[in-house]
Amino acid sequence: MIKQAPSLGRIIAMVAFSLSCFGILMFLWLSFGGPIPLKPEGYRVRVAFPEATTLAVEADVRLAGVNVGKVKRKELERGAARTLVELELKEPYGPIPRDTRAILRQKTLLGETYVELSPGRGRGPMLEDGGRLPDAQIEPTVELDEIFSAFDPPTRQAFRDWVAELSKAAAGRGAEDLNDSFGNLQGFAADGAELLGLLDEQELAVRRFVRNTGRVFGAINERDGALRELIVHSNDTFEALASRDDA
Repeated sequence: MIKQAPSLGRIIAMVAFSLSCFGILMFLWLSFGGPIPLKPEGYRVRVAFPEATTLAVEADVRLAGVNVGKVKRKELERGAARTLVELELKEPYGPIPRDTRAILRQKTLLGETYVELSPGRGRGPMLEDGGRLPDAQIEPTVELDEIFSAFDPPTRQAFRDWVAELSKAAAGRGAEDLNDSFGNLQGFAADGAELLGLLDEQELAVRRFVRNTGRVFGAINERDGALRELIVHSNDTFEALASRDDA
């Protein structure tokens, strides 16, 4: 078997192929939130949350709705009383004032959370790199399961029944109908906000309308037999008129 060294063109092609594979892997790594290798660490602070079971590493850190950093590390504090979370903020947003407040908020209904920072007055001292926010600056977080546990047993059972019926109604409809509903949600919310704004301006009139409607239905309920007779006689009258349509 005759062996020969690869030509220069083959070596260049192999190097280009390897670099392209490495570039694709790096792109996928960064797209899914992975850190940039060998990148120097930015400004970091530590925050101790009472409960952070649904907070993941590389979760977002937001300030006034703007993504300003990532969660880099989390560990249990001594005594397991709190979860110590290390945040890395982008260069334009650090350092932060020492009176900054932090809270965990939910991004989706599945329980995915992120860290929301509320800027302080900015007049006090800044938090040094690697410093820790005072525990008094951490807002308590209410999880979705805690809201459900606050309901009494009949309410929880009614909610379970509602979810079960909702799943039956949505069965077989497919994801396309659900996507269409979400697509129309923005316009519905905008129109609904405008309608609620008008109703708020006419609060007194709305209150009177609701009160008067209750009185009307109450009076109808008291005269149930008379209402039934009115409907029956009206039906007889219209049937008689229909039978003499030509006349």
